[in-house]
Amino acid sequence: MRSAPSPPRRDRASLPAAASPRQQRRQTLIAFTGLLAVLAVIATALTAASQGWSIVPSQNRTIFLLFIAGLIVSEVRLPQVRFDRGLATTFAWILSLSLALCAAPTAALIAIALGTVAGELMSRRSIEAAILLAAQLTLSVASAVAVLLATGQTDALSPGGTLSWIWLPAVVLAGLIAVVVRGALAGAAHSIGTGDPAWASMTQHCQTTLATDGLLLTLAPVSVVVAQRSLLLLPILYITAFAVYRAAHVAADREYDANHDTLTGLPNRRHFQTEVQTALAAGRTGAVVLLDLDGFKDVNDHLGHQAGDAVLTTVADRLRDSLRTDDVVARLGGDEFVLFLAGPLTPDQVLELLNSLGTTIRSPAHIEGALLEIGVSLGAALAPDHGDDIDVLLERADSAMYLAKRGKLGVSLFDPGSNLDNQGRLSMVNSLQRAVDKRELVLHFQPWVDIVNGRVLGIEALVRWPHPERGLLNPGEFLPLVRDPELAQALNHLLLEMAIGQCAQWQKAGFIVPVSVNMHSITLETPHFFDVLASMVRSHRMSPGLVQIELDDREVTGANLAQSKVLRELHRMGVNITLDDFGAGTASLASLRAAPISTVKLSRSLTANKFGNASAAVIRNLTQLSRDLGIDLVAKGVEELDSARALADNGCSSLQGHLVARPMPIAELMHWLANSRFDAGPPEQEPEPEVPQLAGAPSPEGADVPAAPVEPAPEGPSAPVAPGAG
Repeated sequence: MRSAPSPPRRDRASLPAAASPRQQRRQTLIAFTGLLAVLAVIATALTAASQGWSIVPSQNRTIFLLFIAGLIVSEVRLPQVRFDRGLATTFAWILSLSLALCAAPTAALIAIALGTVAGELMSRRSIEAAILLAAQLTLSVASAVAVLLATGQTDALSPGGTLSWIWLPAVVLAGLIAVVVRGALAGAAHSIGTGDPAWASMTQHCQTTLATDGLLLTLAPVSVVVAQRSLLLLPILYITAFAVYRAAHVAADREYDANHDTLTGLPNRRHFQTEVQTALAAGRTGAVVLLDLDGFKDVNDHLGHQAGDAVLTTVADRLRDSLRTDDVVARLGGDEFVLFLAGPLTPDQVLELLNSLGTTIRSPAHIEGALLEIGVSLGAALAPDHGDDIDVLLERADSAMYLAKRGKLGVSLFDPGSNLDNQGRLSMVNSLQRAVDKRELVLHFQPWVDIVNGRVLGIEALVRWPHPERGLLNPGEFLPLVRDPELAQALNHLLLEMAIGQCAQWQKAGFIVPVSVNMHSITLETPHFFDVLASMVRSHRMSPGLVQIELDDREVTGANLAQSKVLRELHRMGVNITLDDFGAGTASLASLRAAPISTVKLSRSLTANKFGNASAAVIRNLTQLSRDLGIDLVAKGVEELDSARALADNGCSSLQGHLVARPMPIAELMHWLANSRFDAGPPEQEPEPEVPQLAGAPSPEGADVPAAPVEPAPEGPSAPVAPGAG
């Protein structure tokens, strides 16, 4: 993503731009609200006329006034009193129906309308929203009143009234109609406001209203009977009703949260897969589109996560605005979204829709005071041409999206003949998820040493994946695929548990050397990570100082590190924090001044090649600055003796790389620790140990002395190590 140029000033004589889909929907919703308000007024007038324009019943006046007072209290509250707005509306709805059963249908309609408007305005809702809700509730009660009037049951519960066989069916029918009318009108308004399919929205709202508020309608006749018996019994009845209401709404909220993304409000992967698979099973055709934002990490790094969230919500809004009636959109996680474009579509039509979506999303947006142009890559797979299963279609849309991203094409359709791996990235992610769940990942270990004092300073745990088809994979071949927060957390916990367990193993053998574990950057945002690590350390009876957490310089910024509460808690606990691949990202040593960083590992770009005068000057300056900040400096990727000598000459004697030792399994590491000339035991003060050296490295006194040979790397082939992987 990049900053967009300021838009040109529009000439005063130019025609105004056409209204956006969102503006059109808002205008339609206002017209719909006006129509409902007119219908509510007409319904109230007709009801009053049928009652001889009588509002207050001549009998049962005490109960009538009680219900009026309850309705007003439900809707019009003191603004500072914390109260469930949905509960207030529900009880006002029930009390208004109770009024209808007390031979006061006109009062019921007037009270629910005026009370709802007043309550909504006191809750700081807009006048349009207040009128819309009042009209919905008034029309739902009016529909129930119409049934009661038609069957002559409005005064059956009044003193002197009689109950006949028709009373129960009439009340049940009135309640059902009230539920259906309220749910249908709410669903229609939701559909107009969001663009969701009308019938699905109305059906869903009817079901939700019936499951929660509808069941409480049975309280209306019961309330009248209980009030006639004793007004003191009403509080007991309503307390019970409150418990039922809360239980029903908590269940509904949990179901909603399980199927929707909390940030954007869009359906999540689970909901999308279920809905689209149902459509495919019913024989519907369409296209599955995977959408990935370009440069999203740069926004998080330079403008902060709040700006990143603003970008995601902006994209979500634009996708909603662009959808047709039967289309479906969801957020998969991170910066990935997915759509199902419904209907029989040709490849050309799909490409046209993708280009239109891309143009809409790329238009500049004001984010945190900056005008940004949002980059995006889209890939699509057709159903049933490319598959009739949602998992297959997602996999192939992902393959097409990756082709668009790599080729900078913007959009792409799945091509079975392309040389891209047809497994696709999603297939690899699913396989990795299974490997994490089954604990199939393994660790290799690579030590780093100080060639001046001869000690092993630490051992880095490097993850490997024994893939059943592709063999042993280095982290650079699969870790970039980890974007889902749940998978990232599960991977973090597994690697940490394995590394701490292995560290405890070599500690029992007498090697007191810390283990360093590469963690996904989501660690910075995981509140319970501290508790998880503390529990692991306690279970192995280890000192927290023997655990180091490594974070990649390319995934974090100095500001992120300084502001992370998790890292501060870990630092207070005694856990050391390491910034890996320093120089490959955007952080500077000066920016780490406020961060709880104890060690910085230099990127291979600074250490792997032979040194010139410029490289030597950079290393000298970094070494001096790190000492001033109290940060240990480690040179990674050291493979040549000349590089090791140059680093030591310029003050950096802590080395990690193939020159010292290659990454190795735990058994080979234990052998290396036992036989290496580098000391891995408890630090000794007196007398000072004999100093082993790499060939040609300076001695502690600065004189040339015979050097200890470098430990040979373990025999056998070794795949190239990915950046940040050792």
